[in-house]
Amino acid sequence: MTKAFIAGCSGLALSAYEHAFFADQQPWGLILFKRNCDTPDQIRALVDDFRGVVDRPDAPVLIDQEGGRVQRLGPPQWPAYPSPAALVAAADGDEARLGRLAYLHGRL
Repeated sequence: MTKAFIAGCSGLALSAYEHAFFADQQPWGLILFKRNCDTPDQIRALVDDFRGVVDRPDAPVLIDQEGGRVQRLGPPQWPAYPSPAALVAAADGDEARLGRLAYLHGRL
């Protein structure tokens, strides 16, 4: 029985080992970390390569992008997003405002 899993990769491009492993094991998706992200063109090439290896043009690609210290896509290529702590500070104790800020932050 095959189990769905999300795979990561070691660098800015898939290695020969990762190509073979992903082709054989068919992960459901790919998660990107800072070590995998340089420029928009490089990320596009990495994603296209992964999707080609698993032969699914719609294979999901995930990235943890919370803002603050947890920001895989950052300047100068992408905007710097505020941390969750900065949102709490900006809400100044107003729970409704914090909820709205959190919602908008998530939409980014």
